[in-house]
Amino acid sequence: MELSGWFILNFYSLVIAVILLGFQVGTKKTRSTKIYLHMLLLLTFLIVAATVDKFCEVYYPEYFFITRLGNYLTFALDPLLLFLILAYLDCWIVPNEDKKKNPVVMWLARIYTGLNLLFVTIGEVFQLPFFYYYENQVYHRGDYFLVRAVGNLLLCVFGWLYVIRNRAYINKNYRNVMVGYPVIIMLGGLLQVVSGGLNLQYTGFILSNLILYIGVQRGDNTIDYLTGTVNRQTLERQLERLIKNAIPERSFGAALLDVDHFKLINDTYGHAVGDKVLMELAEVIQKCAGDMGTVGRIGGDEFLLVLEEYDEKKVREVIHNIKQAITLVRTPKKYGFEFGVSIGWSMYDVPAELSAKEFQKTLDVLMYEEKETHHHEHAGI
Repeated sequence: MELSGWFILNFYSLVIAVILLGFQVGTKKTRSTKIYLHMLLLLTFLIVAATVDKFCEVYYPEYFFITRLGNYLTFALDPLLLFLILAYLDCWIVPNEDKKKNPVVMWLARIYTGLNLLFVTIGEVFQLPFFYYYENQVYHRGDYFLVRAVGNLLLCVFGWLYVIRNRAYINKNYRNVMVGYPVIIMLGGLLQVVSGGLNLQYTGFILSNLILYIGVQRGDNTIDYLTGTVNRQTLERQLERLIKNAIPERSFGAALLDVDHFKLINDTYGHAVGDKVLMELAEVIQKCAGDMGTVGRIGGDEFLLVLEEYDEKKVREVIHNIKQAITLVRTPKKYGFEFGVSIGWSMYDVPAELSAKEFQKTLDVLMYEEKETHHHEHAGI
């Protein structure tokens, strides 16, 4: 009865995981959604591995090597799932901070994940009873199983405390979900250790990710869903933060981008083609800006790019790369016409003490100066 319950629980967990993966198809790939997708993919893989492992152990003992492989994979990769969860939470705690900054808990997670992989692999290769062992092809918990279980639990606790400590920096619409998210995972892991008979750990993961989808992923109000860039409100908050922290020796750059004759494109070729142009442009900007930049759609066909880089030469290089990349994607063969993009960019002048709105007006003037030079260049539209 316990075994059949184990399979049923895994089956429903797998179904929910696949459904959640299906919901991710076509979503815009921000950093948080990419991590969420990786979590679901890894969780789905681990559920399949655990199910195949148990199925072969009970019904097909002649395929014992599959049982060992499945069990090895689940033990080896469990902490990686916890690491992805912490990385996801970190996205929402400090979404506008320097991307190179990592909290201590993230480094602990990296070290723990690596050590776990090392010792699980050594135990499997040399058949040492570190975390598990088999006797007459029957699974048993190893000498240090509880040590590893406590390690997993502590990693969750540290992540939860990290969220609690920084909850004021989480969007208030998502705060309660983020605080409760690690708790559900901790409960699932704890019940798994206590019961042993049912795969409650992955059930906890699935339940928490389902709640996460309902409470956060589906209703993320910081994202422009057409282009996958951040929305105007989010980017303007970041711009205000950078202006507040800017000093003469360490400023930043920004650019305002606008599609030339965009209304004519929509009127002539339809809004579907216009949307495609915007999505392509957003992708180009994001790729060229890389980790140093954040791009947001602030109007119909206007994008604001904020570059957290004080070296004007590097900012100029990014702008140049964007212009070069646009020439490669705007071909008549692809769209039936060529489209142009006007860019106004500048480094923030700290002594001028411009507000965020005033700085955007400066960029707007520079952009329209370039647009004037493009006025007669797009006869193909």
